[in-house]
Amino acid sequence: AALGMFAGGAATAAAQPTATAEQTPAAETGTVAPASAPTVIGGTQLHSSAGPCAVALNLYGSGGTPYGLMHGACGHPTGTTQWFADNALTVPVGSSTAASPFPSTPHRLVQYNGNGSYPPHLATPTGTIRVGSAVALPIGAGICKAGPTTGITCGTVQAHNQTLGFPQGALTGVSRASLCPDPGDTGRALVAAGTARVVGIVVAGSGNCTTGGTTFYLPIQPILAQYGLVLFV
Repeated sequence: AALGMFAGGAATAAAQPTATAEQTPAAETGTVAPASAPTVIGGTQLHSSAGPCAVALNLYGSGGTPYGLMHGACGHPTGTTQWFADNALTVPVGSSTAASPFPSTPHRLVQYNGNGSYPPHLATPTGTIRVGSAVALPIGAGICKAGPTTGITCGTVQAHNQTLGFPQGALTGVSRASLCPDPGDTGRALVAAGTARVVGIVVAGSGNCTTGGTTFYLPIQPILAQYGLVLFV
């Protein structure tokens, strides 16, 4: 695994640290699946009749069966959502099912149809990295994310076991970090600074990356335990 990706986690959100060539590995090479058999990694945007959403990262079940982890507000509020690789909705990737809307369903699993490639990688502005093991970070630890508009930003963990209020209800068990949020960051994976170890997924934020702000995330370990999944095979 490439572990030098997200470096310098003690920076504040307002500082908006920018990755350098020394901090980020070169993009991994390999055969990319054709459009009819898409390659999906963490950060890949999928499409549905309810709108687009990014996969936070791929998870794996018994026998290496791959699933995509998404934010709970992705797709239709209840029932089954069909996901596609293209915005014309012609290349099916899989489906997710929600019994209740977000935040009662804080995350979703996409069951892939098996016609593509689903490696344990995350997209970054400079290439892809292979994820490391799951980790729960203590308060004060460095934490980073790679967003589509902000690039790589890092901050520190500020609190655990927080409760967030949404119009639809409350979400408990949330952690808070001094990471600035911008559009497109929701649903992205977070990793420990200086490593590729997965910490959680972004569920909400306040502020922005111009003036600074706060990011709230769901820790990854309870999600893995809930479904009996792992981060790589």
